[in-house]
Amino acid sequence: THNILGFGNAFNGTFGLQISMPLSFWTLHARESEEEVKAMRADLEAQETELEARSEVHLAIKQLQQTRQALEVSSHQVDAAEEELKIAKSRYMAGSISGFEFTNIQTNYANSQDSNVEAIFLFELAKVNYFKAISDFPRYFELGGAK
Repeated sequence: THNILGFGNAFNGTFGLQISMPLSFWTLHARESEEEVKAMRADLEAQETELEARSEVHLAIKQLQQTRQALEVSSHQVDAAEEELKIAKSRYMAGSISGFEFTNIQTNYANSQDSNVEAIFLFELAKVNYFKAISDFPRYFELGGAK
């Protein structure tokens, strides 16, 4: 046996320590911790919102670029189909192609125009999405959107 805290050989039991602190200390500490957690949560939510907004803008820019390219390709297809139709009309008038062949070429031209109208629509939609993403939708109309 050892001499623990002056009890000598007589100490064989347990030793306990009791600390008494006012309840206000614990509630104050809990409130401070809760406020810190709320502030951290608000900061994280703000960061998440900012990242979502940036992602939406990035996606809108990418969509705008893709639809612009598709519109350029579609316009070239209409030009090529129109030129083919002019040549076909001359050949049809000269009797070197049948009415069936001429009708197919006219159909190709009409289909290219339909595709071009769709490309224009998708490009305008991409512009609307872009201005919505940057929170400046009225500017779409100021720049002559949807003419």
